[in-house]
Amino acid sequence: ICMQCIYSVVARINYPDKGGVNINTNVAIFGMEKIGLGVAMLDEKGEVMLTASKPVDPPFAVEVGGAFAAQHGLLLASNRYGLCGAVLKTNCKPLSHALRPPHFLPRELSSAVVGSIHIGSSFSSYSPRSSSHIAHALSRMVG
Repeated sequence: ICMQCIYSVVARINYPDKGGVNINTNVAIFGMEKIGLGVAMLDEKGEVMLTASKPVDPPFAVEVGGAFAAQHGLLLASNRYGLCGAVLKTNCKPLSHALRPPHFLPRELSSAVVGSIHIGSSFSSYSPRSSSHIAHALSRMVG
């Protein structure tokens, strides 16, 4: 997997650089019945460019849901906007570790995370998400 395009891991960014985009993702789990994925894309001014929510069938762990939410956000950014300079913001720790060298993939998450890493390899950087109220609210809408 080519990870050369992911050239920096940023501790926290509120807004991307001029012309850049933040992709905020989140997951909400509603017991054993439903899981919601939420995505919000914001431009350099913090203006919302795109929002999306998607229900998925459980059961799987919250970390796997976080990886699927990130994958959903990366696909939307790539397919709809052709973006490759965006900053992915997620609180999915297994995904954050997989995006950083040495790219360790936990066995139980590998199927979900591998797709995200492949898509994420064309993006500029990764940043841990400290809060994304929009993405979180969107993930809860499907419940």
